[in-house]
Formats: sequence, C-alpha cells, structure tokens
Amino acid sequence: GFSFFSFLRGFYFYFIFFICWFLPFRDLVAVFILLEIVNSAGADSKHHVHCKNDKGQDVDWFVIYKLPKMQKSLDNYVTPEGEELAYYDSNSKQSKTKYWTRLTHGIYDPRNPVAHTLKPLYEKQQKIKHLAYVAYNDQPPEGFNGTKGGHSKGILMVGAANTVWLQHSVPRFPILHQGKYHYPKNGRENAQLFLCVTFLARDWTDIIAEHLRVQYANVYQKYAPPTMLMKYPKFKHLYEGAYVRNESLRNDTLRSLGRQRLQSIAKRGTWKHDIYAAVVAPYIVKDNLYVESWRNGAGRAETSFCRKTYSVMNVKTVIIMFSPHKKDQIMFSYREDHSKWAVADNVNFFCFSSLNRMESQYKRGGEVTCMENAKLAHLFRHSIKEVELCNDLRGNRIPEK
Repeated sequence: GFSFFSFLRGFYFYFIFFICWFLPFRDLVAVFILLEIVNSAGADSKHHVHCKNDKGQDVDWFVIYKLPKMQKSLDNYVTPEGEELAYYDSNSKQSKTKYWTRLTHGIYDPRNPVAHTLKPLYEKQQKIKHLAYVAYNDQPPEGFNGTKGGHSKGILMVGAANTVWLQHSVPRFPILHQGKYHYPKNGRENAQLFLCVTFLARDWTDIIAEHLRVQYANVYQKYAPPTMLMKYPKFKHLYEGAYVRNESLRNDTLRSLGRQRLQSIAKRGTWKHDIYAAVVAPYIVKDNLYVESWRNGAGRAETSFCRKTYSVMNVKTVIIMFSPHKKDQIMFSYREDHSKWAVADNVNFFCFSSLNRMESQYKRGGEVTCMENAKLAHLFRHSIKEVELCNDLRGNRIPEK
C-alpha cells in the first residue's frame, strides 16, 4: 500500500542533489537533520516497537497467562491442552473484574499478542537501522550457551521512539530472526506468564538495561546499530556483557508510555535473601503478599513466611475464570505452573517476578516488577483458589483465602 514515508524517501536522492547544488552550508545541515527525522520515523513505522494485542494493535501493557496441559479432572469441565491464553491489558474496560479474556489464538499461533509484539525480531534481516534488542534467558534455546547468572527471561527491544520490555517465564524461548514466530514444545506442559510494558525509549532504556546488568541477565541473542549504542551507554554495557559489580540490589520507579507506575527491583546473586519477605512485602507493597512460584525439584522450597507485620503466603492452587460459569473456569496446582507472580492482600499491587520461593534462588540474580494497578491486583487476587496455611507468631492459623 501507499506509505507517506516511502514516498518521501523515494525522492531522497533527487532532493539531495537539488539542495547540495543550491543551498548554503548552514541550511544544508538543517535539511540533513530533517531528512534523518523522516528516515527515522519511516523506520519506526515499519518496525513499530510497541506491546500489541491479539489484533496487532498497540496497547500500553498486557499480561498473558498461558494455561498448562492437564489431565482430565472433576475440577475442570474443559481440559486445557497447554496452548490456551488468558489475557488482560491496559485497555480492558471493566472497572474491576475477576474474569480474564479468553483469546481466540493460542500460544503456538502467530496471531497471538506475544508474536505480534516481537514481529520485528522474527524478520530474517537482523540489521535494522533504528532497532536494537537483547534477548536473555537463563535456559536459552538449543544451540546457545546457558548460565549460572541471572534467573530471568525476557526481551528488551528498543526502537526510534519506544522501548518494549517483555518479561516471561518460558525456558528456551524465543529464537529470533528465523523468518517466522516459533514457540517451543517444552513450553506446553506448564502454565507460563508474560508481562509486556511499553516505555518511552529515551527515558527508560538505560534504567531497564541497568536492572538487567545488576541481575547478570544471560543475553543469548542481540543486535544494535552503533548509533543506538552511542545513544544508550548503559544498554551498550549490557550489550557488551559488562555487568554491575558494585551493587547487589537496585530499586527504581518506572513509568510506562501510558503513565502506568511500576516499581522494579533487581537483585544480584550476591544478595542471598528471600526477595518477597525481605523487600517486596515490607518495603514495596507494605502489605501481606500471596506468591505463586515454581517450588518443585531440588533447591528446598520455602514454606509460607508469617509475621505480625507482613506475611508472605504461597499460593497452592490457581483458578483462571473467563466467566461466572464453572465450565469457563480452570483450576491448576502450583506444581503445574512455571510462572512467578505476587499480589498484595489489600493494596493495589500486582508483581511479575523471575524468582521462585526456593532457597536455591537466593544465590541467583533476578527481577521483581510491581505494578500499582487496582484492576490487575483485583484480577490476580481472584485468581487464587487456595493458599498454604501457616502459623503466625501467636500460634493462630491464618485462614485460607
């Protein structure tokens, strides 16, 4: 179709010839700056960096819960096959809801929001003038090196105007520049979570890059034109594998493009504590916290942590509701859920995390990103079916939620 930017660039050389012949040097400089702006806008229109919904339209942020592959059970009318997606985003109109939106296209379908968002990075062409990115994963796709560094997974994608930070919990995902979207077979079995947030590139790229440097994120695929590395020095350090050595904990208040407030905490592996009990509950949300995380296998799972001040309680069972009808509700255990998230008991905080409540995680770097959002907190509180009971200091049982 006709593109205004393509039309402008079509006359590029004729225009250059004309101005070089007729204009004085001072005016030439101004014209070249204008041309660069046009060129940059054209590049950003083609490789538009923004979180996207399932129709490919821009959204400020989204959260996706991928359901696990399950066996038939009496709890669920429908048995998920491990590709169904529950969705919520910044445009969701309800004031407060318990119900997720069920997406038509599953995680293996290239029409899902994750695929739409990452579309510029699936093109075979890697060298795009106004697009830089790092993909990081402690369990990278086959053929890439693993790490004992940060226990975190995501993509930081920087465009001419915007930056997208897509955090997720999926091992071996994604492989980029193959010409098409691909979701791995190993990502079917367990539930997984995705958080995508759009930021103004010039304000937040370096701050997010610094968070990834503190946690020693394992970057396995990357590309950046020299101009963008010059523009973002902290991103350049991350890109070159230069991590932060003199800081073990970093906390920043971020704001999305649509002014959504986020509190982001990065920890280095040298800071050996339970981040939920030591930081998130007492200092970020200042409230009791319910935490869903992977507590399977070796590494000593943490039990619920109960105090008179703030308690941190493990989620045992998740319920994803698409409507009030039981046939539209799916229940699953934390043992089938690879996602990591937390929600405050009363205040309006939902947190996406890369860290499990396991002792083995103390020595790993990672990230917790808390969004102060009443709708999202309400949705996740109502996605908890059962919590792990524990005794408080007076020996009383904390009631189930």
